[in-house]
Amino acid sequence: LVSGPLYVSRAGSHTAPYASWLTAATNPCDAARLANDGAVIFVTNGAYHLTEPVTLNKGITLQSVNGAWATTLNGRGLNRCLELNHPNARVAQLSVSNGAAAYGGGVLIHAAGGRMTECRVVNNTSSQSGGGVYMDGAGALERCAIEANTAANQGGGGYLNGGGTLEGCLLARNQAVGSGGGVYCYDGGSLLSC
Repeated sequence: LVSGPLYVSRAGSHTAPYASWLTAATNPCDAARLANDGAVIFVTNGAYHLTEPVTLNKGITLQSVNGAWATTLNGRGLNRCLELNHPNARVAQLSVSNGAAAYGGGVLIHAAGGRMTECRVVNNTSSQSGGGVYMDGAGALERCAIEANTAANQGGGGYLNGGGTLEGCLLARNQAVGSGGGVYCYDGGSLLSC
């Protein structure tokens, strides 16, 4: 496992340990698997078409180089884009788009938690709840845009199950067939200055 910085670029040679832009991983999933606690993964511009979720189950930071408008994790309408399952897992300035899953089409934050900052969660779907984001008792999104997500049941933009926090987030054009087009909070969860 690698504790130093790792790099992701569509133009990289995909040579482990992904320690430079020249040898960068071509997808963020492989870089996340190789990263150890405390590692930072830098992702440069482009749309990364995923065949599985990027999973952060260690204290890893996944950070775009030029912001959420330049860097996208794309689930291709086939799978969830991102899973966080560690209190020190961090995602900053990335877009999460076209994800699909039963719970948390774009992002699933497990009970161990994780945090997203200045991200865009856009055009994701769930066949149950949490089209954009599903928080299972923990986690936080800060200054994120959660837009145009859909859920077949509850929480088009987000579903907060027993906890989790949205702070300073933009919620727009999200839809749910059941309840909570923007966000549905079940038995806990907080929306602050959204």
